[in-house]
Amino acid sequence: MSSLQLNFIDLKSKLLKNIIIKQVASDIEINDLLKIIKKMNTSNNFIQLFDANAIINKKHLILAYLNALNTFKESQNTSQSLAIEMLLFTSMSRQINTAISLVGIKSKFNFILFSNNLKKYEKFKHYIKKEKDFLPSLFYMKKCIKQYNLNINEQRKLSNQELQQQINIELFQRITISKFKK
Repeated sequence: MSSLQLNFIDLKSKLLKNIIIKQVASDIEINDLLKIIKKMNTSNNFIQLFDANAIINKKHLILAYLNALNTFKESQNTSQSLAIEMLLFTSMSRQINTAISLVGIKSKFNFILFSNNLKKYEKFKHYIKKEKDFLPSLFYMKKCIKQYNLNINEQRKLSNQELQQQINIELFQRITISKFKK
């Protein structure tokens, strides 16, 4: 392995070290939750809330986050906020209103929390009623494939691992290409 590959792996592990992705529920109304995170978020450290029915898997969010970081690094960002830029990549759209309607939080009883900062997550935890790791089932992921119209080749019977690998490859391509949309 080259030193460049090792440096990339080190950078990636540092970036991903503090990421928290949980499936959560709260007693607090959505608008109030959004006001709370808006006050907590800074330009680089944030919490973002997503519709639990719109996120395919953890890699969906991680790929969106890494692409959002990259657009800021390259000064290609659409928004002034890393959290909003991530929302755009998660939705695979470049329109904020479209992104909110596609992947934004819809129910206080079941949503996905993403945070790139452990301290912010710990602060926000007191607004959470229930939480668990986000581990979507294969059935759930297949439902999301249809929702995003992902091009998954199921001409032959795929193992669960092969299907997940195809989903992740398609996600990577679609999320990366979405930055070129207007």
